Amino acid sequence: MATSKKPSTTWATVTTLKETVNTTLNFVAHHLVMGADKIYLFFDDPNDAAIDIVSKNPKVHVVKCDEKYWASLEVPRPDAHQARQKANVRNCYGFAETDWLIHLDADEMVDADGVVVSKELSTVSDPVVRLQPYELMYQPGGRANNNFRYVFKGAIPQTRQGRRIAEKVYTPFHECLSLGFLSHVEGKFFVKTGVPDLIMSIHGPYMEGVRNRGETAVNMKLLHLHGGDFDEWMDHVKYRLEKGSYRPVNQKRIMRHQGIENTLGGVLQGLYDDRGDEGLKEFHQTVCTFGKSKRPLRRVGAIYKTNLWLDEKREDMFGKSSVLKNFGHDSETGAIEMDGAWGDVTMRLVPHDNYTERCIAIGAPAEAQEMQEMIKLASKKRVLFYDIGANAGVYSLQIAKAGKKTSRIISFEPNPVMIKRLKRNIDLNKFKNIKVVPKALGEEKGKVHLSLGKGGNLGQAAIDGDSQQGIEVTLSTLPSEMISPKGYDLSMLKIDVEGFEASVFKPMFENAKDVHWPDYIMMESAWNEDWDMDLVGELGKIGYTDHFVTKLNTIFKLEKN
Repeated sequence: MATSKKPSTTWATVTTLKETVNTTLNFVAHHLVMGADKIYLFFDDPNDAAIDIVSKNPKVHVVKCDEKYWASLEVPRPDAHQARQKANVRNCYGFAETDWLIHLDADEMVDADGVVVSKELSTVSDPVVRLQPYELMYQPGGRANNNFRYVFKGAIPQTRQGRRIAEKVYTPFHECLSLGFLSHVEGKFFVKTGVPDLIMSIHGPYMEGVRNRGETAVNMKLLHLHGGDFDEWMDHVKYRLEKGSYRPVNQKRIMRHQGIENTLGGVLQGLYDDRGDEGLKEFHQTVCTFGKSKRPLRRVGAIYKTNLWLDEKREDMFGKSSVLKNFGHDSETGAIEMDGAWGDVTMRLVPHDNYTERCIAIGAPAEAQEMQEMIKLASKKRVLFYDIGANAGVYSLQIAKAGKKTSRIISFEPNPVMIKRLKRNIDLNKFKNIKVVPKALGEEKGKVHLSLGKGGNLGQAAIDGDSQQGIEVTLSTLPSEMISPKGYDLSMLKIDVEGFEASVFKPMFENAKDVHWPDYIMMESAWNEDWDMDLVGELGKIGYTDHFVTKLNTIFKLEKN
């Protein structure tokens, strides 16, 4: 007897907003890519220019908060923004069509890069799931390490170590900050719909008159874009001091135990009164700006780097030209994916866990100079190319494109995750002359453990013969995998195996006269002092000379006598 397939868990966002068109479109595009089944938007301005644009998407439910709307709720339009938010959230909870609902501001993004939101929610027994907040920091240089566009700070734990770090990082303003934050520390809450006697609210629902904060999600975050450069930040500060949460009436309610001058609003107002913009610039630099002084936050897990691709998602989803296209998320892992191009080659990119793909996605491909030289060498020739450590296929694809269709590319990649991406990129470009060999190369044949890359970079997966960690992969030798270069105009080899290069070449030197030495070899020669042999020197004895040198890599040419 056939069993029916269990329906997937659905989720939606609800937001009251009056924002720029691009801010609204960024919010919608991001959450649809994340897999939201419905986006409920309550527009404070019934004539908002974004309404006509977002209404065309069947997953977006628009409510114009005009006089007719408020009359339907049988309440006058509340003057306070938070009161309007609360009314709209509770109204939406009554008619939401999804299993879960989360209230968000337009500058708040659900982040679950690496997990599927619906799958995470399907495993929860509690009707409430809290997303821990992370607050955006400004980056003067534009990008953090490893080409992440955004850096967020998390809450500093209330431990002795946490208090020491808060004082070190945020002095002299640490006492007016709540866990190091400018904004709310509560986070936002996924709430299961259809729960009797549950009253939805902005920060956590109430059940039987008591706020239910539920369980805190491990694999999902709330990213609060509460930051930006000084001018952008100043606009928000002035509004909050005059009309928002930094007003004395709100600060007294939040921190009754302190004198008003010691609250966040009091400190900001005092700085502005005493020193004007210069005083606030000092605060922005100390509290809101990412740099070396914020490194101690890493010790307590309070730094998070990511790329949200907000502008690119918006342009892709709403019909404008974008370098990155066809955004989506992997239905198994939740990883955000998109199509990107480098020259005439298209790749399906998964930037969050691979530096190479991330570089292409941001428009700054790694090893661009070396790649262009390799392309020039292979152009319009029948090439035999060995790609050792093929990763997602950047070199394999480019050489296949540059050379004749009768070229042959042999790509070695032992990591199953990267093999899948490599094959997908080969199919995407319809190349028929690339052979994927799912093996690592070393000194002998057998099995070996591959330690997977850390720190968001699968490209750093490496052979670790002494470790039982990672995954077991097949190990072969380079000479046994090579074929005769006869009939080819040119033979080339690129190797990038995270410091294991010497082990790959050792079998070649053992039978140097009997192996097929390629015309060109490209490798990361900066490793040479770390290897247990002088690989560059040994290649020189074979007849290789420097052809093209960069800071990290060298392309060697075999001089034939």
